[in-house]
Amino acid sequence: MTTHHSSEPATAPARSSKAIGGFAVAACAACCAFPLLVAAGLITGGGAALLTNVFVALAAVAAVVAGGLWFRHHRRAASANGGSGCAGGNCSC
Repeated sequence: MTTHHSSEPATAPARSSKAIGGFAVAACAACCAFPLLVAAGLITGGGAALLTNVFVALAAVAAVVAGGLWFRHHRRAASANGGSGCAGGNCSC
């Protein structure tokens, strides 16, 4: 009987976690560039108000997605290590 072992350790972040991290970096860069664009006159009052709400919504979505990916990764790592929660004194929390 042959078992297939991944070359990536169970604790390494998933590709989706890296993608949401890249999205967070891009969102931070856009948020930091926002005041400069307003000062340069490229974004006016209405556009600034709209983009402010969009940035807040994107930050909330990114936080929820990152939390979900972290939880999924944590549960997969615990199950790969044989942890099954806190039953039998084997707490993987």
